[in-house]
Amino acid sequence: MLSTSFGSSGPSVVALLLAYVVLVAPVAEETLFRGAIQRRLRVSIGRWPAIALASVPFLSLHIFNYVGGSPLALGLAFGNLFVVSSVFGYVYDRSETLTVPVVVHVVYNGTLVGVSALGL
Repeated sequence: MLSTSFGSSGPSVVALLLAYVVLVAPVAEETLFRGAIQRRLRVSIGRWPAIALASVPFLSLHIFNYVGGSPLALGLAFGNLFVVSSVFGYVYDRSETLTVPVVVHVVYNGTLVGVSALGL
């Protein structure tokens, strides 16, 4: 269960953390990785290389969630994060607005929190 993941933290602490993970982080991350990094890279190197290269700092920020697993688990996590970041980058490129990748990121993070809360 999600509540046991936070030990003895009160409901307000858990609510603030969930709000950050589901709402604040996606806006901040997409503003940085898509709005700043990917947008600038696309001008100089094109769509697909920009999407791939903008995924590298995204991976660097998120891979710490998987430290301590086996090399196979780390490789799978790396691949998963690259695909997720590439989807965010692709929808940003296609929509030419940060709103779409932010919404996709919110839904993705919300799904992860929901699955965690259900203990799946």
